[in-house]
Amino acid sequence: MANFTPDIDLLFRRIIENDDQKAFETLFHIYYNSLCNFSFRFLGDQSLAEEAVSETFVKLWLKRGEIAINKSFEAYLYTSVKNQSIDLFRKYGNNKRNFVQYDLDIQTHNYSPEEEMQFQQLSENINKGIEELPKQCKKIFLMSRDNQYSYQEIADKLGISLKTVKTQMYRAVKKLRIYMKNRGVKILLFFL
Repeated sequence: MANFTPDIDLLFRRIIENDDQKAFETLFHIYYNSLCNFSFRFLGDQSLAEEAVSETFVKLWLKRGEIAINKSFEAYLYTSVKNQSIDLFRKYGNNKRNFVQYDLDIQTHNYSPEEEMQFQQLSENINKGIEELPKQCKKIFLMSRDNQYSYQEIADKLGISLKTVKTQMYRAVKKLRIYMKNRGVKILLFFL
């Protein structure tokens, strides 16, 4: 990543100075997998690691005008993910039941009427997209999202291979990204 630092820092400046959502999406796609792997080392749980990274990017976007970085953006990003991972570990540990409670905590947070409306519209779009997934894709995706089952747990419950589960999840997420993009919902592309 070191040879990308000037471009990364430029993208970050575009986010801060111009509210550039495309630059934000680009940074997300560049760093998402490596940050999830980094977070996984702290948390030992893929779902929690993905949540830590997603939450870090949400905070980055929401606080983009307030951020002052003394070192490189990359160092800032990894430090932020580390801190978010540690916070999640302290709060919920490596327990999936606690992670489900975390999901419930997020859902019961008090949002403004405008945020509630936006969230409702987003939820409706997501649910419509899920309904259009092929039957097996949909079932696997919902088992992962709603029940917090690991890929191995899904494979065991459905009597299919782990590779099949991974392939179906990849297809589900790809189809949902396309579905949402075609409806002009760009921010979700970062978190699906």
